[in-house]
Amino acid sequence: MKNRCLPFLLTALLSLPACAPPPASPGQWDALFTQELLFLQQGLRQHNIKGAYTVYFAPPEDCFTQELLIEGNDGLWWERFTYTYGAQRDWYTFTGAFEPILLPPTARAEYAEADREEKEAFRAAAVRSAALCADADIDAPLRFDVPPGPVTYCWRQEEAVWESGMETCTYLYQDSRLDFTAQIVYPQFAAAALPRAQEVNDRLQDAFFYGYPYDQTAGWNPTELLYGEIQRTFQVTRWDGRYLSLCVYEYNDFRQANHPNEWYVGLTIDTDTGAALTLSDILGPAGDLADALVPEAFRPLSPWDEDGGALSALLRSAIEQNASERFCLTDSTIICIENAPRCRRFEAPLSAVGLDRWLEVQPAAK
Repeated sequence: MKNRCLPFLLTALLSLPACAPPPASPGQWDALFTQELLFLQQGLRQHNIKGAYTVYFAPPEDCFTQELLIEGNDGLWWERFTYTYGAQRDWYTFTGAFEPILLPPTARAEYAEADREEKEAFRAAAVRSAALCADADIDAPLRFDVPPGPVTYCWRQEEAVWESGMETCTYLYQDSRLDFTAQIVYPQFAAAALPRAQEVNDRLQDAFFYGYPYDQTAGWNPTELLYGEIQRTFQVTRWDGRYLSLCVYEYNDFRQANHPNEWYVGLTIDTDTGAALTLSDILGPAGDLADALVPEAFRPLSPWDEDGGALSALLRSAIEQNASERFCLTDSTIICIENAPRCRRFEAPLSAVGLDRWLEVQPAAK
């Protein structure tokens, strides 16, 4: 078996692109620097980055990495990428490793002043500088494969249409240059399924397309994110013909973060009115709603290593915030959700916390 595999292995190794050593003299760097400049320009064009910049080059250290400095009127940014070079075809392969210049100006501002002294020293020692602009022509052919720019896909999953008229949709955003991917699976209603389908659908989209980290006011803008992934999906916890309640789950992992993150967000909608309900809509005008919830009736849906007093404080905080995202309903229980970043969930029977009226479908609003 080993002998059979050997020819295949040798063929695979021989098919890999050759990696030539870096040019040895400054006179041989011009071709490399020109292709790197073209690579940067392609990134500016794909990400719609305007303005004029100056690029500072250092001697190439090897055939795998390159570090540059980009100067604009609003800061200095490192530029790092990896590359290989095939001498036989005179062809490069570039892969972005750190390119904050491709973010919108407001998002890249945090990278502009970092390592200021090191950047100044790099600029002073640079062996070449060149102007860079997305619209200016560079008189040289591209000798590298251009990585695709950001793309967005949205589709309705044909196999995931509910009898109620609710549809499951998928949104996918990919930016291979900045190595960022987001996939958001979310529900929507067909126009004929509900009298206020558009209002309900807008509420649902707001619950899934929020800013990162969790921020309902920021809005979804994937062009501000790099080197990571986000996945969002949901579970319908209650749908009784009028009240739709669901739990949104997020998992994300970013290179600059110490570890992956995950959290839950709740949403309960009155589909007759299109309104998102808050905890006070569920609990009613009780004098001390935190005490009325009877913390002892709740059980954790994930590991919990703290005492009952901590749970009471958590429930009181949820009620004081009176937020729509801190809970969801099932047919027989209420689930309270802790604030990010921990977002632990606690469930209690509706009958155990004085919410028997929610065991049945509420009458339509008049």
